[in-house]
Amino acid sequence: PPAQPPLLIRDAAARRVISDWPMASIRTAEAIMEKYGPPDLALKEWLAWFDNGPWLMTKVYRDPREHLDVLEQTIRYRVPQDKRMALAKLDVALRLSRDNRELSATSESEETNMLALNLADEVVREKKSPEEARELYLKAVVQWNAGRSTPYMKELLFRR
Repeated sequence: PPAQPPLLIRDAAARRVISDWPMASIRTAEAIMEKYGPPDLALKEWLAWFDNGPWLMTKVYRDPREHLDVLEQTIRYRVPQDKRMALAKLDVALRLSRDNRELSATSESEETNMLALNLADEVVREKKSPEEARELYLKAVVQWNAGRSTPYMKELLFRR
């Protein structure tokens, strides 16, 4: 693969790309750049980082997928065939890749993506029902919006 441009050039390119984005997307992009540095790829519609932190890939979109969901984060994760329906019932903006090697969460923040993926793992391992996990997700988001957090939002709590 070709060598990456220097960090300053990548940072300037990303800031140029996001300059006309909606404010919520700009804030998210800036927060991710602050944490992980300039993106590896900066396109008109999205920025992408590869192998950043616990993530296989992170994307910040110009336009929300749903609601304010502009941040997609992906991990390596296989979901057994017999657990896919339970995962779908969780209903928290998760997407399984076609080859079943990657699981992505899309939301407004890294914290809520971690929450969704941690709860997805608990549903897959049958530690929680989809309904229990969904209820915990909703309560955790309310608490987070009130300034309180949960361990589910701080890091991925399972092995991949």
